[in-house]
Amino acid sequence: MAGSAVIRAMGGEVWRWLAASEFGKLATVDLKKQLLYAFEHGKSGVAVVNVDGSIRELNGWAAALTGNNPEGGPELGPEVIDLIHPEDVETCFTALTEALLAGSAGPVEFRIRETGGTWRWIQARATHIPDPVDPVVHLALDDVTAVRATISQLAQAHHQQSLVAGLGDDALGGLAVESLIGHALDAITDNLSVSYVGVLLDDGHPDGLLLAAARGALEDRVGTYRRPRAHSVVSQPLQDRGLLVSGNLATETRWGPPEQNQLVGEGIVSVAGAVIETRTGPPGLITIGAKVADFFGSEDLAFLEAVSNVLASAIDADHTLQDVRHNSLHDSLSGLPNRALVLDRLQQALAEASRRGTQVAVLVCDIDQFKFVNDGMGHAAGDAVLRVVANRLRDEVRPGDTVGRMGGDEFVVVCPNISDVDAVVAIAKRLATSVSETTSVLGSPIAVTVSVGIAIAAADSESEREVVATELLRDADAAMYHAKAEGRNRYRLFDDEMRTSATRRINLSSELRQAMSNDELVLHYQPVLSIGEPESVVGVEALVRWQHPQRGLLGPGMFLNVARDMGMLGDLGAWVLSEAAMQTASWVKAGWWGQRWVAINLAPVQVVDPELTILIDQVLEGSGIDPGLLRFELTEDALVSKSALTLSILEWIRQRGIGISVDDFGTGYSSLAYLKRLPVDMLKLDQSFVRGFGQDADDTAIATAVVAMGEALDLQVIAEGVETPRELELLRELGFGMAQGFLFTPALPADQLRSWIVARE
Repeated sequence: MAGSAVIRAMGGEVWRWLAASEFGKLATVDLKKQLLYAFEHGKSGVAVVNVDGSIRELNGWAAALTGNNPEGGPELGPEVIDLIHPEDVETCFTALTEALLAGSAGPVEFRIRETGGTWRWIQARATHIPDPVDPVVHLALDDVTAVRATISQLAQAHHQQSLVAGLGDDALGGLAVESLIGHALDAITDNLSVSYVGVLLDDGHPDGLLLAAARGALEDRVGTYRRPRAHSVVSQPLQDRGLLVSGNLATETRWGPPEQNQLVGEGIVSVAGAVIETRTGPPGLITIGAKVADFFGSEDLAFLEAVSNVLASAIDADHTLQDVRHNSLHDSLSGLPNRALVLDRLQQALAEASRRGTQVAVLVCDIDQFKFVNDGMGHAAGDAVLRVVANRLRDEVRPGDTVGRMGGDEFVVVCPNISDVDAVVAIAKRLATSVSETTSVLGSPIAVTVSVGIAIAAADSESEREVVATELLRDADAAMYHAKAEGRNRYRLFDDEMRTSATRRINLSSELRQAMSNDELVLHYQPVLSIGEPESVVGVEALVRWQHPQRGLLGPGMFLNVARDMGMLGDLGAWVLSEAAMQTASWVKAGWWGQRWVAINLAPVQVVDPELTILIDQVLEGSGIDPGLLRFELTEDALVSKSALTLSILEWIRQRGIGISVDDFGTGYSSLAYLKRLPVDMLKLDQSFVRGFGQDADDTAIATAVVAMGEALDLQVIAEGVETPRELELLRELGFGMAQGFLFTPALPADQLRSWIVARE
């Protein structure tokens, strides 16, 4: 007020000096007439102000705005400066001074007090009438309150959009949800000048939604304050997926007595809320409060909703990222940790064992004969069994143990802080017992067993932990295979003997890779004879051997399992097929081979390879032999696959003129159903049944059934592994037409086979 008085006093003196100066000569009669017309007939306000700052005259518009006498004079009331907002006085003084100096000034905008004491924004243009006797300043006034309000709203909307865009950029930039919520609360507080803003999140607690973050009121209750779900402030917006607005909490009863409302106690009168709507449903809502009744308008609610949408998108993105991280470390079928996470947990366990001086045990649990479940009951049943086993293993381990699925039907259990062998053996027994309990799968009772391999170790240094972790898994896996080989449904501890065997196996796998490129593999051929009178050679079976540079000739039992584990069976099978076909072409060209066939074993992995047909065509074209001279032998587990690809490949082989035999018949499914369905020409009775002839009535009965099955389905039958004349005699009595085995000859190199056949026939 002191400043205004000074300006007012200075203004009067300046105006009088200016009026008496040379500027006074600039006035004209025309200017006076124009201003008089505007005063009397204009649609805007006009004020005539004396050079001392007092109001001389107001037109009707200006008088109505200020509530003053339009006639002017001493009764008119306050001076102009008394009507202007104190913050705008200096601006107005500058403009009037400019008008006196230059003749006119403006437009200039300032606030003026209207009737009732409220402020309106006025835009004024000042014109100096430099009458030497009676100088005045003519002010043309326009009400720009609405325009200013619109501009302010647009500016605020633009600012709000910038804030929302900034939050969106933070979310896209990967800012953590907790930090983004903090930024959102700060943006709302700064933009809306609210006394309270908070985020309520549903964490599943029975007492209601938790105040996860806040600014202003209740800020000291973050993490402890809860809003019951039954209260309308929570239930109504969550249910309607919309907004909540209350203009006066003092009269609001939707969420209990006002005196019990925490916000009322903090002086909050108006509240509003917007649901944070994510793809999986609303996890909560964001609420705001002010200490003025009916404070929030539609623009405020739109801004609040825009912020809630950004938070919802960020929460969705965070959930997606968490899902990706979880899925990358967990098995999708069982929900258990996968190999990567198991290794990480194992390394952590080894680090802890190193500090505590304890040991870590790894148990590899493999379901026994799981393939029979998949093939016999279907993959849906197999998946159900895997989930049952996963849950039972998880239920039986100790707190702190990790159960993971390594793939297929193999699970692993990491047990830290093991004091001795007896402790881990007790765990293994408990796991095996739990798994073996009968359960119902797709309406059928089923019981499975597991073979368990155990390895125990402790890491001596941090650098060794990763190596020790992988070695422990490898050793436990080797022990598990030993348990299976010993009859399944048992456990084995990894020991030095297994370590030696494993080392030998690793070395052998490395040497086998080189053997294929160094031409160390060879084929031997075991004849198949028609055992009628007279006996004659009808074909041979091609069998692979490895001419090892140090260990001599190795049979397939010494390296085929290694080839399987290394994923080399496909390449090995392709080499056998090509080599056998070229050798057959050589025999045919020599003119003594006739219509004898060559049987070649196909591994299961080859039967599901879509490029097998291409390979067969290439081999036939390259060798030039008749397809009827080839016969493929497949084990039952390779034939019973329900894969459409497998069936189509087998049909193609049959149509190509190549025969198909079932090898080791009787050891797997031996079902009429699959024999009728598949394009099979021949059955080869497994040698384990031949061994029991004359001693085991069941073996003789099975052999009799195989002959009958062959006759019923028009299939040839062969007995393999014949070693004694008595076995041959019984085979003839049972009706077998063909046989092979050491009784006749072991497999022979190609250059010896012709001599043997010629000598025999």
